[in-house]
Amino acid sequence: MGRIGVDVGVDLHYQAEGSGETVVLIHGLGANLAFWYPFVFAHLERDYQVISYDLRGHGLSSLPPSGYGPTAMLQDLRMLLERLEIPRAHLIGHSYGGQLALRYAIDHPTQVNSLVILDSHLACLQSPVRLRDWPYWQKWKQDLLRDQIPLPEEDALIDFQLLSHLNELACLRGQPSVHNRRLGQRAGRRWQTLMRKTTAVWELGQEFVDCSDLRRLQVPTLGIYGEFSHCLPSAQALGAWAPHTQVVVLNRAAHFYPVSQPGRFLPLVQEFLQARPLGRAETRKDDFRYLATV
Repeated sequence: MGRIGVDVGVDLHYQAEGSGETVVLIHGLGANLAFWYPFVFAHLERDYQVISYDLRGHGLSSLPPSGYGPTAMLQDLRMLLERLEIPRAHLIGHSYGGQLALRYAIDHPTQVNSLVILDSHLACLQSPVRLRDWPYWQKWKQDLLRDQIPLPEEDALIDFQLLSHLNELACLRGQPSVHNRRLGQRAGRRWQTLMRKTTAVWELGQEFVDCSDLRRLQVPTLGIYGEFSHCLPSAQALGAWAPHTQVVVLNRAAHFYPVSQPGRFLPLVQEFLQARPLGRAETRKDDFRYLATV
């Protein structure tokens, strides 16, 4: 565990364990590196050097007043790898972290051996989903009612602004983050500070990629999505737009399956990584393109 300076006045908090090829884990918005504990990190460090880090403004990383757009986030990852002297790695990102990892793989293909996207919403591939059209809404609504959080209109779009608003309400009531309650109240309070005291509320909603960017993806990619996730339309389109990509849909899984159902997706990730060791140069189209449901 340590800290690395990546920009003027910005340090990233990170943890590195294990040995072998490097796997970098990138969490989503409102979370921190604890998202990967105990199951994901412990499982992967048996065979790999695993590095997880807190995005700027999250966890124990610095909380600068500005600089939360895609350019800064991508620069943070580049500097982290450079300072740790990692020339090439496997990237695994959840939600926003998957968007970040995807863009990094497009821009720096020689530094990324493989890419795993865990339930990331890609705006260029899907229209916003309204709460009433989301299969998991009735379950989520009961969670909000239990925590006495006022319900949004059912016609509301599931987007960054809605999640930010609901998290603000949760924090005001002393509840954990509504879109990642397993991380507890500390993460919720950090999110509240990030939204109130920085420019992140305007910057974090910016998109990392468009469809033309996806056409340039040359890194072997695995997308894993939950059947009940609001991001599922992205899964259905990803394989058609991005070359060298395979997509798996987990039955009866929602957005946070990496925490709630780690045993279901980790074997898929392990198999994917083992088939793509560092230094493998060739790729075959028939290796990567399919849509499976498990």
